[in-house]
Amino acid sequence: MMKRHHHRPITRRRGSLVLIALVCLIVGMSVLVSSAHRALLVQRQTERFTALRQCQWLLDAGINRALVAIENDADYNGETWQLDQPLPGRRTGQVTIAVQDSDSENGPQRIQVTAVVEPMNSPVGRGQMRRSHSFRLPVSDNHAQDSQ
Repeated sequence: MMKRHHHRPITRRRGSLVLIALVCLIVGMSVLVSSAHRALLVQRQTERFTALRQCQWLLDAGINRALVAIENDADYNGETWQLDQPLPGRRTGQVTIAVQDSDSENGPQRIQVTAVVEPMNSPVGRGQMRRSHSFRLPVSDNHAQDSQ
């Protein structure tokens, strides 16, 4: 007499359940890893956008400061200033203003303003945001008369 194995359907069912559970676990982990990766990308983009805005604000402030300084002092040739307090996001900021006289006596002055924002305590250049703007100002009539 032959014995029949009645355990086969149960082991097949168990194997199927384990396989389904494993597939669900893999899909769930994939969704979780994908969500974490997306959140990290969004955070980095937000930090970069914030640094870009801070750098642009510093550049605008440097341009305004250069215009006022040139208006008040005809011999102003620029400056570099570092922010006393860190910016939000633990960043430092620096603005450099350089004024170059024209080659000709009554030619326009060239002003170069550079703003740099970078994370505090980071390797040089890493995560740094830099923006520059150059423009020319004609020599004012008062300045031209003073030099005669």
